[in-house]
Amino acid sequence: MKKARILAAVLGILIALSAGAQGAETFKVAYIPTSIGQPNTNAWLEGMMRVFRNHPNVKVQSFDPQLKAELQVTFIDDVINQKYNAIVLQAQDAAALSASVKAAESKGIIVITVNLATLQKHTASVQMADISAGYLVGKEMGRQLGGKGNVAIIQSPPGALLGVNREKGFRQAIAELYPNIKVVGAQSAEGWKKEIAITIMNSF
Repeated sequence: MKKARILAAVLGILIALSAGAQGAETFKVAYIPTSIGQPNTNAWLEGMMRVFRNHPNVKVQSFDPQLKAELQVTFIDDVINQKYNAIVLQAQDAAALSASVKAAESKGIIVITVNLATLQKHTASVQMADISAGYLVGKEMGRQLGGKGNVAIIQSPPGALLGVNREKGFRQAIAELYPNIKVVGAQSAEGWKKEIAITIMNSF
């Protein structure tokens, strides 16, 4: 996965620079995705570990927030207290995690977000151009529908910038290119949950 390689490369560069500057014997990295066990979060971890094979002083600890922003906040507090060197974060809620990211970086901890960023500025973010991606999805879906029909949107969790921006791009494409396609509804699947998404779709 390209994103995993980019994430690993970015973190590898930062580790080399920071470790050289601090002379640290062990460089501790906290990996805090939205949840453990999803295909994409596993791929990002595998990508990082491939790079870290060349850095035996790097130790990675994974945390499972179970799709809960409040658990991510708790984990970041723990990571700060345990004096980690870096955090790789997939923010469940862009606003709710901003104060935690600010607190971590104020202690000299590198924060890199992947796929889901925070409103607070931080060291680096690895993600796609979400609005453009959403626009392309809307454009292609409209083409396959023949320019007419009804569409329902299964939304990301509230506060997830990735979903907000992709939906913005999608709606823009439909509005600009397909006046005969109607968005009949939009509802969150409450944390990217497939079974909830299926239930919502069956209700339309």
